[in-house]
Amino acid sequence: VQPWSNGKVGLNGISYYAENQWQCAALQPKYLAAICLWEGAADFYRDMAHHGGIFCTFARNWQASQIFPLQHGRGSRGYKSRMNGDWVSGPETLREEVMGAIRRDFAADCFASGRASDEYWRSRMPDWSKVRVPMLSSANWGGQGLHPRGNFEGFLGAASRQKWLEAHGDAHWTHFYTNYGLNLQKRFFAHFLKGE
Repeated sequence: VQPWSNGKVGLNGISYYAENQWQCAALQPKYLAAICLWEGAADFYRDMAHHGGIFCTFARNWQASQIFPLQHGRGSRGYKSRMNGDWVSGPETLREEVMGAIRRDFAADCFASGRASDEYWRSRMPDWSKVRVPMLSSANWGGQGLHPRGNFEGFLGAASRQKWLEAHGDAHWTHFYTNYGLNLQKRFFAHFLKGE
């Protein structure tokens, strides 16, 4: 509705930010016109928590290193954005006991919900028949069970008639920021968001 906007929205992100796009696309928001899922798991049970049915410690390590240090409420105990100088975790600084009391233990939840058929996991799966938006799914052969399976399975399962699958090597994150990755993303969004 902004005068500078044509009304088309695209989602782009790597890893966790890609994973959430599968669920968002299944909700079919009115203005969502395209998604770029770069190295993003699609099935929280199989891709993140239970590789081949065996519990994986990824959730515990990821939560401790990536979630807790950025939890909302860290305020002045957290990081400042280099872009705007604001506190990354919000301006409010809460005591550690308060923050601990309002967070879930994701790894414990993963372990307690040991079957793919548990409601915990089913509620986190997108309805693939509703993922119809144009998509670029970019997988990394080196993702070691976390993301590649999600990119391939999401690509196969999505009902979109306009979908592309790209696979590359190297370290996680690398090609998202290289000229190769940026050019691919820009071409994809230029077509679906701007009609080029």
